[in-house]
Formats: sequence, C-alpha cells, structure tokens
Amino acid sequence: MRSPNESKPSYIATVVEIYANNASHDHVTVRVKWYYRPEEVVGGRRKFHRVKEVFISDHFDVQSAGTIEGTCRVYGFKGYTKLDRVGDDEYFCRFEYASEKGEFIPDSMVVDWFHLACIDMNVDEDKRMEHFSVRVVCLMSRR
Repeated sequence: MRSPNESKPSYIATVVEIYANNASHDHVTVRVKWYYRPEEVVGGRRKFHRVKEVFISDHFDVQSAGTIEGTCRVYGFKGYTKLDRVGDDEYFCRFEYASEKGEFIPDSMVVDWFHLACIDMNVDEDKRMEHFSVRVVCLMSRR
C-alpha cells in the first residue's frame, strides 16, 4: 500500500482473502496481514536489523483492492541468504511482531560474529548478506 507520505516506502502485506462487495463486483476489497519495517515498531531500528528486514505481524486489515501497487517477495532468513542477487522488491522475515503488545516473537536471538577471513568470505559477499518464500503484495496505504 502506498504510504500517505510520498517520501516513505510502500507498506507490505500479504493478501489473505479477496471480497466482491456487491452483485456487480465493481468494488473489490482485500483482507491483508501486515508486515512492519524496523522503523515502524516499538524501539525502532536496531543495529542487528538488516536493510531488507521486515516482520510479519498479527495486524489484519481490509483495504480496497485498488490500492495494490504490485508484488514483492518475503523470504525466510535461510532462503534469503541463499539468493545470488537481491532485487529491490525482495525482503526477509525472521521475527513475528505482536503489534498490540509491541513485542517480538521470539523476543531474542543468538547472534554469531565471525571474522570474514575465518569463514572464507570476502567483503563483497558480506555486503550481499546485508540485504538479508512467501509471495506478498505491496499495497497503497495502511489505515
């Protein structure tokens, strides 16, 4: 969904259901389940959040199907790290976000740090991992 603020990126959601609101089917709505970006959650972006990370939430909503801009992909963390190239519309998710409580599930994670040389990785490969499959749609406004 397009953000009301044009300087912000589109919102990301997965379509759960599609409804035709009347017999002529001239107005279609979609029930969506929202993804949140780190900047949109309690506590904001943290050092361990990656550039292309989003969080699946427990937040459902109904929107006009006319607000759908296009599709994007959200991968699990392991699938995302195996991509050869990350496209502009590709993201990954490793946490759920309980929007009413402002809490993550799980609420912690183990972070392993390695020297690049110790794991036989170069700087370019490390940068590719920075952008660390479910088919989802990018829609036009969260309300």
